[in-house]
Amino acid sequence: MSKYDPLTTFLKSKGDWEIRMSFTDIERVVGQKLPEKSKSVRAWWSNNPSNNVMTKAWLAAGYKTAKVDVMGQALSFVKDVHPAFGSMKGTTLVAPGVDLTAPSYETWAGALDGSVVVGETPQRDGRNTGGFAEMQQSDITEDESVPVGSSGKKPYRHPAFGALKGMITILPGVDITKPAYEDWKALYGEDK
Repeated sequence: MSKYDPLTTFLKSKGDWEIRMSFTDIERVVGQKLPEKSKSVRAWWSNNPSNNVMTKAWLAAGYKTAKVDVMGQALSFVKDVHPAFGSMKGTTLVAPGVDLTAPSYETWAGALDGSVVVGETPQRDGRNTGGFAEMQQSDITEDESVPVGSSGKKPYRHPAFGALKGMITILPGVDITKPAYEDWKALYGEDK
């Protein structure tokens, strides 16, 4: 048992994203004075577990030190994990039978191992843009089923194109072209 265990217990009980404390507050929690070095050497408050015994106390509670002000004798303990971590938990549903680790497109597997070159890679100023360049609109041939670009080749499609096909259902009666909020109408000039 460490003499700094009360600090671990205190931080765990608070559970806040950030806890600002003065050195006096910390002394009150642990029930004894802090070492003199802690009041003059900023490095004493580092998050290296081999630094000192007290470091292990706040790390064990899931916190790290930040905003250390030795002159003002105060610091913040911040959670080691961002508060948004896990905020989307339970909001995504993967359809039964979908293998998220499988390539989403047949040629994608070949593109990963280099055995297949996928389509025509977009270029800008002679540089490969990796598929994120703006591309010229494809022309449509007479039969309107085979789009042809200016080069006469089938246009490039990213291997992930269609990866989410069948994964999203739009409920009947939902107009996805309608602004989600009334305030947006003014932004797009639809309030007239």
